[in-house]
Amino acid sequence: MKSHYYCSQCMVKQALRTCELATENKELRERAVIESMKFLGSFNLDLTPSYFGSEIQKIVKKITKNPDPFREHKERSTEFAEKMVKKLEITTIETALRAALTANSIDYGGDKIIEYKKTFEEMMKSKIVVDESKKLFEGIRNAEKIVYFFDNAGEAVFDKKFIDFFECEVITIGKKTPMYNDITASELKKMGFENVLDCGDNTGVLKIDRRLEEELKSSDLIISKGQANFESLPELWKNVFYLFKIKCRPMSEYLNFPIGSDMVLKI
Repeated sequence: MKSHYYCSQCMVKQALRTCELATENKELRERAVIESMKFLGSFNLDLTPSYFGSEIQKIVKKITKNPDPFREHKERSTEFAEKMVKKLEITTIETALRAALTANSIDYGGDKIIEYKKTFEEMMKSKIVVDESKKLFEGIRNAEKIVYFFDNAGEAVFDKKFIDFFECEVITIGKKTPMYNDITASELKKMGFENVLDCGDNTGVLKIDRRLEEELKSSDLIISKGQANFESLPELWKNVFYLFKIKCRPMSEYLNFPIGSDMVLKI
C-alpha cells in the first residue's frame, strides 16, 4: 500500500510522541524532532507509510540513545492482556480469533491513540465487518505449516492463545529490534515460542531475507496481524489472511470501511 498525503501529519505526531517517550531531556527531544522533520522532507506517495514511520523511529532512538521508547507501554499492555486472557472464557478457536482480533486495539500507533469507551468484552461482541474466518479456520485445519506475523506486545498474548488451537507447525515472526510497541523476535522466544524468525527492523515487512522467504514458500498458510503489516505485505506476498482493525483515514479510504472496523481479510 502506497502512502496517502494524510499520512504526513501522522508521521509528525508519531515523531513527537516517540521523542517524549524516549527522553525527558528537552534538548534531545528538540534535536530528534528537527532531524525527523528533515527526513520527512523526502516524504513521497510511492513508498509505504510503514517505511517512513520506521525510519523516524530509528532517528529518534539514535539521538535519544533509547533503544526501546515504548518499553513501559509494552509492559503495561502485556500485563493487561495476561489478566484479560485469564478472565475470558476462551474455549474455542472462534472465540480465540475474536479475542486476538479485538486485541489489535491495544496500540499506540496510528494517527492518534484510539480511545475506546467500550470494555474489551463489549468490543468482542461487535461485528467483524469483513469476515473470512470460515476460510481461515479451514486453512488452519488443513495446514501442516503456518507462518504467523505478530504485531503489538500486549496483543501477542491473545495471539498465543489463538495459536494454541493450531495442530501444526507454526513459524512466528517478530521485529528484529524494538519498533513502536511491536513485539520482537526475542520477546516471542521469552513467551515460549520455538520457531521464531525476525522480519528486520522495519514496521511492516519491507524486506524478506532468504530464510524467511523459504518458510513463506513452504508454508500452507500465512496469517498477518496488524494494519502496518497489511500496508506492507501485499506489496510482496499474496494469499495471506490479514487480521486487523482499521485505525486511520487513509486505510479507511483504501478499503472503503469506517475507522474502527475489524477485518478478517484474505488477499
